[in-house]
Amino acid sequence: MADHLMTIGQMTDATGNVDNEYTHSAYGVARTVNEQVSQRYRFTQREIDGAAGMYYYRNRYYGPALGRFAQVDPLGHRAGINRYVYVGANPVVSGDASGLQATECKCPVGRIECDLFLGLCMRAAGAKYASCVASCGPKECLNAIGGERPDLEGCYRKCLIDEYNDLIDCRSAWRKCCGCADPDPHKIP
Repeated sequence: MADHLMTIGQMTDATGNVDNEYTHSAYGVARTVNEQVSQRYRFTQREIDGAAGMYYYRNRYYGPALGRFAQVDPLGHRAGINRYVYVGANPVVSGDASGLQATECKCPVGRIECDLFLGLCMRAAGAKYASCVASCGPKECLNAIGGERPDLEGCYRKCLIDEYNDLIDCRSAWRKCCGCADPDPHKIP
């Protein structure tokens, strides 16, 4: 199952049991990797080079830790001043399937209510996440942060996935308000 950027969130077997689970930051830094079946496609469904920790975008490699491409844009200066930039430094509303051209959704002039809605929606998602984490209890949070369970299992993990899905809902509603089509509406179930 993939999210709005086509990033792999879960892989299931034929019976629907989850084999692999992944979560990433907006720029593709892996936050959680629980893998029972080895596979190389993750962030935006691009192959990861495990040794380098970079993703191959068909025309160049992308380094999620830096949030930029490792090679100069093959389009040269036609791509803009910063020839290493990833999706115009806006991974929430933009994507780049080939490493050549970011596709972005922009609201028409006069649609300020869409941007206001997005801000309120994201603030509500953050508040819901904080409340969820507070309900987990200190032991589980301590374990999730660096104790015996650094893979964020249990209550804390559920809070993180719920917030991720809430933010995807915010983005999808913003794109709809602006009149942009979502490339893929999937979320982590």
